Amino acid sequence: MGAQKCFPIQPLHAEEDWHLLKNIAGDSVEGDQLRPIAIKVLDECGGLPIAIVTIATTLKDETAAIWKNALDELRSCAPTNIIGMEENVYSCLEWSYNHLKGNEVKSLFLLCGCLSYYGDISMGQMLRYATGMNFFYRIDSLEGTINKLVTSLKTLKASSLLLDGTEDDGDGSGVGASRLLFMDGDHKSVRMHDLVRDVARIIASKDPHLFKVVEDVPSNQDCTEIEDESKFISLYCKAVHDPPPRLVCPKLQFFILHSNSGAYLNTIPNTFFEGMSQLKVLALFGMYFPTLPSTLRSLANLRTLNLDRCKLGDMAIIGELKKLQVLSMELKVIPRDILSRLSRLECLFMKSSFFEWAVDEVCDGDSNACLLELNNLHSLRTIEVKISNTELVPKADMFDHNLTSYAVFIGSFDRLPETYEESRMLHLKGGDESLLSRDGIRKLLRTTEDLLLWGLEVCSRPIPVRSFDNLKTLVVRECHGLKILFLLSMGRDLPQLEEMIIQSCIEMQQIMEEDGYVGINLQLLFPKLRSLELLYLPKLVNFGYFSSKMETTFEAMCS
Repeated sequence: MGAQKCFPIQPLHAEEDWHLLKNIAGDSVEGDQLRPIAIKVLDECGGLPIAIVTIATTLKDETAAIWKNALDELRSCAPTNIIGMEENVYSCLEWSYNHLKGNEVKSLFLLCGCLSYYGDISMGQMLRYATGMNFFYRIDSLEGTINKLVTSLKTLKASSLLLDGTEDDGDGSGVGASRLLFMDGDHKSVRMHDLVRDVARIIASKDPHLFKVVEDVPSNQDCTEIEDESKFISLYCKAVHDPPPRLVCPKLQFFILHSNSGAYLNTIPNTFFEGMSQLKVLALFGMYFPTLPSTLRSLANLRTLNLDRCKLGDMAIIGELKKLQVLSMELKVIPRDILSRLSRLECLFMKSSFFEWAVDEVCDGDSNACLLELNNLHSLRTIEVKISNTELVPKADMFDHNLTSYAVFIGSFDRLPETYEESRMLHLKGGDESLLSRDGIRKLLRTTEDLLLWGLEVCSRPIPVRSFDNLKTLVVRECHGLKILFLLSMGRDLPQLEEMIIQSCIEMQQIMEEDGYVGINLQLLFPKLRSLELLYLPKLVNFGYFSSKMETTFEAMCS
C-alpha cells in the first residue's frame, strides 16, 4: 500500500480471541455442545482478527452441526503459500467466500478484489460493470439492478468481506453514477481489506473465473502480442509508453486499462481489440485517442464503455456499438446521428465534457449532435449532461422517455456541483421565463427534486409552480424582475418542499401573495419545509406565514 514502514500485527491471546469470537458469533458459543467445537474453529483462525471476524460472522447463531462442518472444511483447505500472509488467513477467507449464497454475490466479491487497487470503489463504477457483465441477468430494469447491487454488497459487508467506503466517489471513476443513483451516504463507495483483496485475486485467478490483475502493462518494445485465456483483465500502466499492438484474448469479457503516470497514455493501436470478440465491459482511463481504434467496431457484445479521463477526438465508431447500455465519456465534439443509434443505451454520463450541442433548426451532416437526438434513446433512464446555452433547448420534448435519475445543467455555468443531494436535478442559468414552458423542461419539472433558477429574465408575476409535486429544494438567485415568488394558492403544489433559498433578487417584495387563501395553516401547506434562507433582498417587505420553529436565515439587506 506504499507504507514507508510496516508493523506486524501480533495474533490475539487466547482470552482475547475467544472474546472477539463470542462478541460476533453470539452467546450460543458458550453452550456445552457448541463450545468445544468453537474452540477448535478458533484454533484454525490462528488468533488473527480478520480470520476470526469473517468466520464468526458467517457462523453467527448457527447450530453445532454447522460449526462442525465448518471445522472439517477449514481443516481440509489446501495450504496456500502467499508471501506476507498466514495460511490460516487464506483458509478462513476462502471458506467464507465458498459459503456466500449465490453466484451473483460471489462474482461481485471477485470483481471488488480486482478493482480494489487505489482506495475505495465507487458504487457507480460497480453498477456500470455489473450491468455490462449482466451479473443480474434476471433483472431487466435499472432500478432493479441498483437494488440488487446494494443488497448483494450488503451481504458482503455482513460477511465482513467488504467495508463501507470513506470517500464519496472512490477512485474517481463512476463518480457521476454514484452521485445520481446512490443518494444514501452509506451507498456511495466500498472498500476491501488488503488481505481480503489478495485472497479474492488468488481465487479469481483460478478456473472457472480467470480474473487477472497486472500492475504494469508491458510496452510494445518488449512484445508484439499478448495471448491470454482470462475472462477478466485489469491492467495498470505506471509509465508512459505505447501498449502492445494486439491482445489475443478470445474469452475476454471484461477489460480495464489504467494510465497512472499522471500523463495521457499514448494512443492504442488500431489492431488492439482484434482478439476480444466476447468483450462486454471496456474501461479506459487516461488515454489519448485522436481517433478511436477501428477494431472497436468488432466488439459486437459490448454493453459498458467507460472513457473517463480520456482525451478523445473522432468517436463516430461508437454509433456502431448496438448493444451498448452504459456510456461515460469526456469529449468536445459529437458528430450528428451517433447518439441516436444507441437504441439500448440506459445510462449516459457526459456532464463535464460536451457542451456545444447544435441548434436543431440548422442541424446538418457536418454539425454536432442535436438535443432532439436524445428522443431516440427510448431505453434511457439516467443522464448527466450540460447544455451551455439556453437557446439550444428545443421547443419539443428532448426526453421522450421516463428518466428515473438525471442531472441537467442548462446555461453558462462556470462550475458545476461536485456532489448531488438529490437524484433528479435541473439547474437553469440565464434565458427568460419562456424556458420553463418548453416541453422538455416542463416534463422534467414534474419530477425534479432539486431546482435552481439563476439569472432568469422573468416578469413581475409569480413563478408558475404547478405540478412541482416532487420538488424538495428550490433555489432562486438573481432573478431581478421577480416581485412575488409564488401565490399562496400554489403552495399545495409543493408538498415535498424541504428547503428554499432566495438570494439577490433586487425587486423581490413578497415570497408569497395571499390570492384569497386567508388564514391558511402554513404547516399543513408545507409540512416538510425545514429551512428558509432570504439573502440580499433589499425590497422585501413581507416574509410572513412561515413557522417560527423553522430554521430560517435573514440577511441584513432584507427590509
